[in-house]
Amino acid sequence: MHLIENPAVPFSTPIISGVNHDAKIEIHGTPYCGSHESFVIELLTREGIALHLNARFGYMGEHILVINSMECGRWQREERHHLPFHHGHHFHLKIKNHGSHFSIHANGHHVCHFHHRISPHHITALGIRGDVRISKVHFEHFHHHNGGGVAFGTGGTGYGYAPAPAPVVVIEEGHHHHGHHHHHGFFGHHHHHHHC
Repeated sequence: MHLIENPAVPFSTPIISGVNHDAKIEIHGTPYCGSHESFVIELLTREGIALHLNARFGYMGEHILVINSMECGRWQREERHHLPFHHGHHFHLKIKNHGSHFSIHANGHHVCHFHHRISPHHITALGIRGDVRISKVHFEHFHHHNGGGVAFGTGGTGYGYAPAPAPVVVIEEGHHHHGHHHHHGFFGHHHHHHHC
């Protein structure tokens, strides 16, 4: 069992040796009304995305959960489901690897099965971005120590943009200097008004 607590979003963390059978990832978070109008949870490979969960809160005019994968730079067939999340409400999302598919549960309720399109053994990272605060990410039944290091868009995680790194704390002769880094939205620039 390995745990990441209160990571700054967006973030990605490496997954060593893929997602084995019966491995489970549990994510605790709270969506909020923000400029992305959505949040995304992804299981990434070196060349694509094995599992892409996109919770849309008005993004492209939709309130829906879209699940997909990406291979060779192309999105595959979308699977669309009822949105199990609400702004300001805590959620507990569970993604478990079965032999042929991931099972996805939200707050104890079954959302769907997503049949493997890319081998889960090829997964190299978990990534989360968008309008969501994450309190906990919990890795269970993984062969290796995952969740030990949080990587912010560094090499090999598959995230094609560079999220802001964590604030760097430099200690010099007892004085604390906090370096602040700013980042821009990853869904392009939406300047219209948001109704949440």
